[in-house]
Amino acid sequence: MTVNPLAMKAGTPVPPAGGGGKSGQGFGALLGEALAKLNGMQLAADSQLQLLAQGKGNLAAVVEATSRANLGLEMAGQVRNDLIQAYQSLMNMQV
Repeated sequence: MTVNPLAMKAGTPVPPAGGGGKSGQGFGALLGEALAKLNGMQLAADSQLQLLAQGKGNLAAVVEATSRANLGLEMAGQVRNDLIQAYQSLMNMQV
């Protein structure tokens, strides 16, 4: 098996590492988008609960929506904890 090196022309911009998100979108924008989705899950659970209270809702839909919202909130808390831990590790590094 042979591996051929990638040929790049001089002056060709190198793409940024990672590439996990949308092109040109910063971390703050991704975080804001994720928080907006989390808020949407919370609002969906609330609306399902209100429909159930009015007698128009389905108990299974309420349980599903509240479980999704709860899981999303727990995940957001874990991401927050990991970010704080990473920041503290950076601050404690010796230069």
